[in-house]
Parts: sequence; structure tokens; C-alpha cells
Amino acid sequence: MKITEKGVYPGIPESVYHADPVEAGSISSTEAKLILDCPAVLKWRRDHPAKPRPAFDVGSAVHAKVLGTGPDVAVIDHASSTARRAEKLIAAARRAGKIPVTPAVYDQIRACAEAVLSCPQTADVFARGTPEQSIFCQDPVTGVWMRGRIDWTTTTDRGRTVLVDLKTAPSARPDAFARHAARLDYAVQREWYRMIWAQATGETNVDFLHVVVSTTEPILVSVIEMDEDYAAIGRSKTRRALDRYARCLETGQWPGYAPIVHRIGPPAHYAAQEMAHAPNPRIRRHAGGNPPAVTTPPSRDRPSTSDRPCMPKCSGPAPTS
Repeated sequence: MKITEKGVYPGIPESVYHADPVEAGSISSTEAKLILDCPAVLKWRRDHPAKPRPAFDVGSAVHAKVLGTGPDVAVIDHASSTARRAEKLIAAARRAGKIPVTPAVYDQIRACAEAVLSCPQTADVFARGTPEQSIFCQDPVTGVWMRGRIDWTTTTDRGRTVLVDLKTAPSARPDAFARHAARLDYAVQREWYRMIWAQATGETNVDFLHVVVSTTEPILVSVIEMDEDYAAIGRSKTRRALDRYARCLETGQWPGYAPIVHRIGPPAHYAAQEMAHAPNPRIRRHAGGNPPAVTTPPSRDRPSTSDRPCMPKCSGPAPTS
């Protein structure tokens, strides 16, 4: 199938969605985070599609059990099979579109799903709603196509739409998830989904929640809503990603990192470790916060990049924000 009209499309298989059914091509929130890092990274990932990674299997399987849709799980007991036979069983499961796991991992998956569905706060969320809806629209500023696949869509008793993203994480503790969300740029995902929902449906005032379940014992659940500071960061980064993507499409250039010498400062935690041993004022300055990387152009007493061996060359102009 080919998507040429904006809208909310239930029932599109996950494989079709990830293959990008938009006739003109589209960008997802995951790809938006990649292009914020470096356009060349996104281009390489598109040219070299990743194979299924076992690290994602638990999350995918928990999604399937909670949402009632998605791939089946194939339990493979490595202990009762030779290594070669286990490899064949795993490969066969992958070909059949199943998630191969050990009995111990399956118990973990089942415990995570049961925790979500038995928690009073989240049981109500997943009691009614629609799973895995694919959404397609165009960015009103650049015209580029955007896509997203929302885990769960429901409504409150007052008729307000709630977009729900189910996450597995090492810890469901809210402050731990705040750091986890910053590291993985979940603020971009939040803004992306709210934006495409608004463009596809005309509904601009919707809620967005993360339901987080820990993958380590004790298996606990929390419901997270990002505050306005997080939301503002998500809006800024999303806009920058879309503008950068549009520029790459227009020019055909997917630049790498700027071809200059990048001067960096130590992260705050790294500097803080040394504070007790060497209370140097310069170390103290960095221990109070992580300064942004400073790009330093060549000077008279510093060799230019062209004079230095082993400096990678980047094609195209450096991205601008």
C-alpha cells in the first residue's frame, strides 16, 4: 500500500509501517533524533537497515502482551538444546516473525505485562482504547511527510484524547526515568506524536503519557507526564529536526560532523570524581555543570585540520540549527 493522504490508519502491519508506505517518503520520530545527532548517521541507517536486536525483544514482547497486538513469542529452552539447534530454532522464529526468548526471559515478559494490567492506574488506561495506530501527515512549515505509530490511544470520561506510550526501562522510578528520557530524547517523541495527531485529526489539545514498567525486580509501574520545560525542549528539537531534514532532502547532502577541531570539556560527573583529590579551580568549574562543546577554529599556533593526519573528511556543509 502507498499513503498519499494524511490521516490515522489503524491495522497497518508493523513491517509495512517501518518500510515507510508514504509514496513521497517520510521521517519518523526515531529518525528525527538521528538527524539531530548527525544527518550522515540517518543516511547510513537508511542505507543499512538494522537486523532485529535481542536487546529490544523484551520491550517488543511486553508491548504485544499488554496491547494485544504484535508479534508472538517463541520460547526456546537453550538448556535442553545443543547450541547449533538453538541457533536454528532462533533463526526459524525470526523468519516466522516471532520473538525468540528463553523461559526465564518469558517469565520476565509475563511479569511485566501482568504488572501493567493489574496496576489500578494503568489497568483503567488499557481497559478501552485502540492499539498501534499509524499516523501520517505533512509538516505545515516544510511540507515533508511525517509518520508515527502510537502504542495506545484512549479517551477520558470527559472525552479528552490521551496518547499513551508504553516503555520498559531498568527502573520505573520517576526521577530515574527523567534521566532515561533525557538520554533517549523522549521529549522529541512526545512532541512528534502530539504534532502528527493534530495535523491528521485537527485535535490540538491532547494529553500524552508514558506508562513505564521496570524490567528488573521488583517489577513496578509508574505513569509519567512531562512538564512544560520538557515539552518546550521537545518542540524546539522537533522543529530543528524537521528543518534539517528538509534541507538535506533539498540539497541531497547528508553532512557528517563539522570538519574542524572540536574542543570538549569534561562532563560534570567526571570532573566531580576528581574534585576530592585535586580541588583545582578549573576542575571545580566543570564539576558544577557540563559545558557545551566548543568548536575551535585553527589559529597560528594550532595546525589546521588539513595539516593533521587521520582527520575524517565530511561531505557537504555542516548542519546548522
